[in-house]
Amino acid sequence: ISLEGKNLWILKTLPIPAGKILVSKILAHVIASAPVAILAALVCLFVIPFSLNGFLMALILPLIVNVWQGVFGVVINLLYPRFDWVSETACVKQSVSVMITMFGGVAFAAIPILLYVFVFKETVGLVLYVWLCAAVFVVLCIALLRYLVTAGAKRFARL
Repeated sequence: ISLEGKNLWILKTLPIPAGKILVSKILAHVIASAPVAILAALVCLFVIPFSLNGFLMALILPLIVNVWQGVFGVVINLLYPRFDWVSETACVKQSVSVMITMFGGVAFAAIPILLYVFVFKETVGLVLYVWLCAAVFVVLCIALLRYLVTAGAKRFARL
């Protein structure tokens, strides 16, 4: 959203609902980064002897987290837009929303790992834990998507 800068009015005057515009930004992220996640899972399949369940975990969890990262990034950018940039580099590298998205993404990846290692390792199997984490990320995606197409769309219209 911040990258639109002074041209945000163009998006706002299109006969497209604001929610669809926001979702299209997420899809652009997913389309650009999902092939890398799929390729990494396929490489892991040839390097590490996975079971079918292990391969599905190596494929599906990164894709779910990828979608979550896109949704999270659009939500944060909607909450903290920056339109006063001089160059696209400043917008991308020096905005609060990018910092929150990057560090939040690292935190949301690290927290489940740390929880498993220090809390759940002895009581919950790794396979079950990974599928539970995937389910949590799906729920987070759905909640943030609902925000985007309802209150987020209204916020976008007010920018």
